[in-house]
Amino acid sequence: MSKDERSEEPPPKLFSAREEWKDVKPIEQTELSNPLVPIFYPPEYKDALDYFRGIVATEERSERVLELTERIIRMNPAHYSVWQYRYETLMALNSSLEKEIRLMDELALAHMKFYQVWHHRKLLMMKHKRPLAELSFIAKVLAMDQKIALAPNNLSAWNYLRGVLNKTGTKFGSVKSFVIPYTLPREEGASAEEVLDLDNPSPSSYAALPCALAIEFLVDVCEEEGELNRAVELLTSLAEEHDTMRKRYWDYRAKNIIGNAAAAPTSANS
Repeated sequence: MSKDERSEEPPPKLFSAREEWKDVKPIEQTELSNPLVPIFYPPEYKDALDYFRGIVATEERSERVLELTERIIRMNPAHYSVWQYRYETLMALNSSLEKEIRLMDELALAHMKFYQVWHHRKLLMMKHKRPLAELSFIAKVLAMDQKIALAPNNLSAWNYLRGVLNKTGTKFGSVKSFVIPYTLPREEGASAEEVLDLDNPSPSSYAALPCALAIEFLVDVCEEEGELNRAVELLTSLAEEHDTMRKRYWDYRAKNIIGNAAAAPTSANS
């Protein structure tokens, strides 16, 4: 028997074959009698969705609903309705947010390109209200993006960080020490610390630095803190060096900052 054969697990038992689900009436997806392009779902996925429609019809909120929605999400992490129903069930049951966040640690790293994953995590963090505790997780995500050679240019992660800070009313400057290392070029011959610092996690040794998304984030920090000259310098570096494809946008932002600064009343005029 090959290694692959040994590692194969039997398919999970269908919900239709489970005694504890006999009280739920599954609802099949409604389709045209002769669809132009019929959609064929794997039996496990179709079975789970039929039972999901069944519990939605009766508005059930229970632990088994969490089991069912997790099963569907693992097969299709882009299913928005399932994510939404799962979140509503978690709130109705007053379930442990810590436990759900641990599950999201796993799912976010496995499916980091899906908006639905990040949206669910953001909703959890808005309830959890511990945004700074997310820095180590975000650093891990930025370091594990395989499709861009383990670089920190994962837009979803940076947008997620912004969303958590905005929704919790936390200033962008509170994570300045976390962001700055991603804005600097790596010194020749230097290697990143591979042991994660939970307070100020450093970029992975594989990260392509400096990161344009981090520089953009630092611009927002500088604007927030009134360091407008520094913000313009960073925008110029994006336009001329780090993100020339969006040069016109960065130039526009820099001109806006300069214009707003010139229009602002000074102490001499007040």
